[in-house]
Amino acid sequence: MFRGAFRLFRIAGITVYLHYTWFLAVLFFAQSPIERYSRAWWNYAEAIGLFAIVLTHEFGHALATRSVGGKADTIILWPFGGIAFVNAPRRPLATLWAIAAGPLVNVILLPVFWGLTHLALAHSASLNPNLIKFLSALEIMNIVLLVFNILPIYPLDGGQILSSILWLFMKEMRAIRIAAGIGMLGSVALVVFLLSRGGGVGSNIYSILIIGFLFFSARRAYMAAGQRPAPSGVVANCHCPKCHNSPPTGLNIKCPECNTQFDIFAASAVCPGCGQRYTHVPITCGNCHTTSPIADWLTVATVDAGAAKDQ
Repeated sequence: MFRGAFRLFRIAGITVYLHYTWFLAVLFFAQSPIERYSRAWWNYAEAIGLFAIVLTHEFGHALATRSVGGKADTIILWPFGGIAFVNAPRRPLATLWAIAAGPLVNVILLPVFWGLTHLALAHSASLNPNLIKFLSALEIMNIVLLVFNILPIYPLDGGQILSSILWLFMKEMRAIRIAAGIGMLGSVALVVFLLSRGGGVGSNIYSILIIGFLFFSARRAYMAAGQRPAPSGVVANCHCPKCHNSPPTGLNIKCPECNTQFDIFAASAVCPGCGQRYTHVPITCGNCHTTSPIADWLTVATVDAGAAKDQ
């Protein structure tokens, strides 16, 4: 379903996928602090623990989206973290809750990791020192992820929270453009801050790659939000597989990978920003009320087009 990703498991109606490049990230994390533990496999446990925190964060987004009537059924883990494919109702407060729930999970985890770490320290005489270091590392990583995610840099959670708050007072696209503009400036400021601390590009390469991804994601969102909305009407070359009703234009979704907003039918279910395919997205027909994957709508359109040429 996703290029380069395979299915891990499904829980609470949410399928989790893992991108193959995730293993490169685990290897990178595992090799960096190799001297922290007396056994190398603890480094891999720490890296996997980091992504477990990320996965819990993404489940927060998905479950919160469902609680306000939105759709969320897919999460993918990749080297830069995780992506929850969510489609919250197009209301500012609903979107705000769906986004804020991710960092809220990290807030809930703060006392959990603090308690486990201090409990281990209290019994340090009878515990493996590596376990104490491991729990302490999880506590620190959770704090770092929380602080990083709430930075007002679009498309981080903090930037999207800012956008949702601005949406309460202005049009959505203007709110996104302001938040994305702040995100681009913030990304540049982060790189300057990292390099000013010393160590050069080499020692900060992974952080710079992540910040670069944020910058270009914010830029795509800024450009997409400035585009004029599609005219009203119907998408004539797509049809419901049951009743052959054509869908209306303006059925927009926001790509969770690059935050580009686009008409899913007019774009043939392919994000124009990053090329991600969304043919698995279920669509309910407004005429016969049956629900089918958009791939079926596009297949019918292809068959109909071929029949027209033969006539």
